[in-house]
Amino acid sequence: MANPIKDYYLNQYAGATSGLNQPVSYLDSPVFQSGLEKWEPTGMASLVAKNIAMPIQNFASKLTGSGNVTHGLAGYGTGAAFRELPKNATEIQKQEWAQPFGHEISHLGWEYESPLKNIAAKAEAVSLPKSLQDIIPGVSGKYKGEEQWNYLHDQMYGPKVDYKQNMEDLKKTYEKFPKGSPERKTAFNEAMKKINTDQYLYGPTTAEDYLTKHKLVNPGDLSYTPYAHDVISKSGLIPKHKKAIGFGINPFEDTKAAGQWYTMQKYKNMSKAKKQQNFQNIIKAAEEKKAAEAAAAASKAKWQKDYSNWRSPSGRDHKSTAGIGSKESKKGPAGGSIGASRFRANGGLMMADGGLINFYRYGGFI
Repeated sequence: MANPIKDYYLNQYAGATSGLNQPVSYLDSPVFQSGLEKWEPTGMASLVAKNIAMPIQNFASKLTGSGNVTHGLAGYGTGAAFRELPKNATEIQKQEWAQPFGHEISHLGWEYESPLKNIAAKAEAVSLPKSLQDIIPGVSGKYKGEEQWNYLHDQMYGPKVDYKQNMEDLKKTYEKFPKGSPERKTAFNEAMKKINTDQYLYGPTTAEDYLTKHKLVNPGDLSYTPYAHDVISKSGLIPKHKKAIGFGINPFEDTKAAGQWYTMQKYKNMSKAKKQQNFQNIIKAAEEKKAAEAAAAASKAKWQKDYSNWRSPSGRDHKSTAGIGSKESKKGPAGGSIGASRFRANGGLMMADGGLINFYRYGGFI
């Protein structure tokens, strides 16, 4: 049975996106069509979302100064809401409206292999402040779960603009003037106003921003990462809806990509373990070196003799003889020399006074 409210919004969406040069839109998605069928625009869940939940969230954002604006909400079951399209809307405003409309309706369309998978996916998709994420049981509040494949769905079917080309075109409006000139400054200020006014034209879409930050697509070509394939494979979605976001069309490629993810994780963990081991080895080597230096210093202090106050039998001190065993230490008073026998008797070579004699005596030979 036709629903005039649904028809109104469908026609509005079709008109808003008619000028986009895209191969597919939300209207081509089985997920969106399933959500549109379930949506009850006048149901309690939709009315609460639109008239209570959205205003409260936006009011809280103003109070906290977060700058976040809620353009749409969807709940478990049949409830979905989104902001209204302004009268006499510009082309940019139409596209800005079309994205949350398709996003929220699609939330209602996802079908899972079991009710538990459905509940878990939606509970994990709830967004909460970090201060509350570890407090509420069963709700991580980390804005993941179903949001991940819903944004992958947005990236495939949602309205998009070539914001990079738009930025290049905008730069030309002020770069054509000489640097430092009043004309360039005026044109630059006008360009900044356009960026702030029409952010949709000069920046990535909400979907692209979310997907790159969560490492689900590669920056640049926005192709799926191995991690994205792993997330979809574990989502619990029915095969038909996995295919709607490009998973399962080529099972070999999907399995290969998921395998790459597991390999990446394996080597990542191995690399982490290796780095930790290397770090431990460095610490151990430093400790061993320090201990060896301390032992050497202690040994040196224990066994090294201090000859700073030594005096030779002839009366010469350490400074004037240059040390024991030197040629100067074997000289007697100026002009003479110590005989070999006298030198030994006086302890010069320590032969008679405790040297080799004591060695033989206490060694058992004498």
